[in-house]
Amino acid sequence: MSKVIVNMGYRSIVVDVEAAIEIARLMAGAEVYKSKYRSAQDGRSSYNTHHIYPMEQDYAFTMQMVTNEAYNLYKLAGKPEER
Repeated sequence: MSKVIVNMGYRSIVVDVEAAIEIARLMAGAEVYKSKYRSAQDGRSSYNTHHIYPMEQDYAFTMQMVTNEAYNLYKLAGKPEER
């Protein structure tokens, strides 16, 4: 069965096609959450603000299909060595 590489930010995962479809379905309804630190100023103490807003293009993720042969070859290579 073909696999799909899902790239999200700085991490990529490999899942079955059905799982990739489910991820896409879930992400379609997702919103972005962000907590932003505000430093102390004008006599006020520091605080965090919390925000939820629609996902924009820069938060997008990508998916790419991988053939069985490529998947098996990449898996055979295993985890890369750290330098």
